[in-house]
Amino acid sequence: MNFDAKKAAILAAGFFLGGTAYAAITSGTGRRACVSLVSKGLKLKNSVACSLALAKEGVDDIIAEAKDMSSNSCKCGCEEDSSEA
Repeated sequence: MNFDAKKAAILAAGFFLGGTAYAAITSGTGRRACVSLVSKGLKLKNSVACSLALAKEGVDDIIAEAKDMSSNSCKCGCEEDSSEA
C-alpha cells in the first residue's frame, strides 16, 4: 500500500473542517451565523433569478423584433417564413 501525503492531508483537512462545522452548528453563536449566511445566500439566489428573468425577457423581445424585421424585409410580397431555413 502506498502512503500518499497529499491524500492524507486532504483527509485530515476534511476531518478538521467537519469537526469545525459541527462545533459551529451546535453552538448558539455559530448557529446564528450559519442562519445568517444561509439567509444571505437565499437572497442572492432570488436576486440572480430575478436578474436572469429580466435578461430572458429582454432577449425574447430582441428575438421577436428581429423576426418581425426579417418578415417585413422581403420585397417580393411573399409570406416567406425565415425560421424554416
